[in-house]
Amino acid sequence: NASTPFADIARLIDDSGADTVLLEDPFVSRVSLKCAKSVIATVSHASVCVCVRPDSDSVKNAAMLLSGSKRARIALSANNPDEILIPLIKEAQALSLGVTVAFGGYPIDFNSLPERINRLSALGVDSFIIFCTSGDELPDEVSETFRGMLTSVNDVDISIGALFDDKNKLALPNSIAAVKAGATEIV
Repeated sequence: NASTPFADIARLIDDSGADTVLLEDPFVSRVSLKCAKSVIATVSHASVCVCVRPDSDSVKNAAMLLSGSKRARIALSANNPDEILIPLIKEAQALSLGVTVAFGGYPIDFNSLPERINRLSALGVDSFIIFCTSGDELPDEVSETFRGMLTSVNDVDISIGALFDDKNKLALPNSIAAVKAGATEIV
């Protein structure tokens, strides 16, 4: 919504000490371009990450949009197969963009996740987000799942973030459980 005071919201987020302001606009549309530019101009500490569609035009549009941002990043969905994802990661890196890969929005196979994270981190991806959005996860399950997954990930310099749905009022306890198990970021 173009009338939403995104710059004011971004200022509050930046002042709170958040590392990243995540803008979800897969089409990098003209309407949100104005809002995104106001966010980029406002933040002084946080990086700005734009979720984009898995195509070259969206990556290029995001690169132009983020050209004035410190630590500019794009987020790509891991729903895409590696044959689509890997060329886009390389293209984003060639455009001086950091890349975050987001897993979620579908049942996640936590057993195969470390292998994929290891493969993508070898390409230079240093930030991953796991979206646990059913809202039914319990803290002990989250802890066990994240601990097991994170012990199988090779690269200690990558960031593994987690996002939890709050429909059952479990987002806070699940976030705490994920951090205690080794997650480095909460979305």
